[in-house]
Amino acid sequence: MNSSKSTKANFKILSLIFLCFNFFHFTLNAQQIHSSKLDSFLNYLNASNKGMGSVCITKHHIVQYHKSFGYSTINNNVKQLSNDSSKYRIASITKIFTSVLILQLIEGKKLSLITTLDKFYPKIPYAKDITIKQMLYHQSGLYDYLQVIGHFRTTHNRQ
Repeated sequence: MNSSKSTKANFKILSLIFLCFNFFHFTLNAQQIHSSKLDSFLNYLNASNKGMGSVCITKHHIVQYHKSFGYSTINNNVKQLSNDSSKYRIASITKIFTSVLILQLIEGKKLSLITTLDKFYPKIPYAKDITIKQMLYHQSGLYDYLQVIGHFRTTHNRQ
């Protein structure tokens, strides 16, 4: 399998896992957590290189289960194991969730499409000119928001 197909397949698997864990978040409310089954599943994903991440299940703000597995970073031949403080580049997987949440806020009259970004992020350049609608349509003009807010500094410069 070539690298592009492998990446797409892994992305689909990770997306499915992410959706499953979000589903579990809502359904585990009154259920007992089976740590051994979760450990077994996550260990399988780790051993077969099918996933990486951190799972945390809480009940009433008390951690019931937590496990990190796989690598948080893979750059060339350097791999960094996941741990409690790992940050992951999950990129596009969050776009749909963010859009739904934003639209629910709009429906609840807590936001509007013309609300500007400076209401929440006054330090972002031109935040007074960027609307929620532009953010949802990816037309804000922000070229790399992760660099703007200081996350994930890259070791190479973009030309």
